[in-house]
Amino acid sequence: MNITSKNTLFLLLLSFLAVSCTTLRKSSQFIDTPPLLGMKKSEFISLYGSPFRQNVFYDTDSAFCEELIYRERVELGGNAFYHGEIRAINSIFLFRNDKLTSQFQEDDIEYQYQLQKQREQSLIREQIEAEKERAEAEQERLEIEKKRLEEEKKKSK
Repeated sequence: MNITSKNTLFLLLLSFLAVSCTTLRKSSQFIDTPPLLGMKKSEFISLYGSPFRQNVFYDTDSAFCEELIYRERVELGGNAFYHGEIRAINSIFLFRNDKLTSQFQEDDIEYQYQLQKQREQSLIREQIEAEKERAEAEQERLEIEKKRLEEEKKKSK
C-alpha cells in the first residue's frame, strides 16, 4: 500500500469514528422542535409519534383531558469520545378538548433509580472482587509464613 492510500484509509477511519461515536441525543426532541400550544392531538402525534404512555380524565370543568407522555434518553455533558450522564426525561403534554394546552418535562425517577441501583451493584461486585484478591493474598502470605516456621523448626532440631 502506498502512502496516499494509507493516508486516505486513515482519514476515512478517523471520519467514521468521529461520526459513529455519538448515539444519544444531547437534548429533548421537544426542545429542538417545540410543539405549538393549541395544536390538535392528531397533528401532534403525526409529528412526534405515539406516546410511551397516555392518561385520560375529565377535569373540574368536565373537559375531556388527555396526557401524552413521551420518554427520551438524553446525554448530559460528554462529547464524541466521552459519554456524559445518561438521563431519562418524561415530556408530558396535556390536551384539553383535543387541543394542546400545556407541556412540561421531568426526570424519570424510576429510570434514575435503576441507574443508581446498577451503579451500586457494580460497586458491590468490585468490592467483592477486591476482598477476594485480598483474601487470596493473605492466604498466600500465611502459607509462606507456615513454610518459614516449619523450616525454622527443622533447623532448630
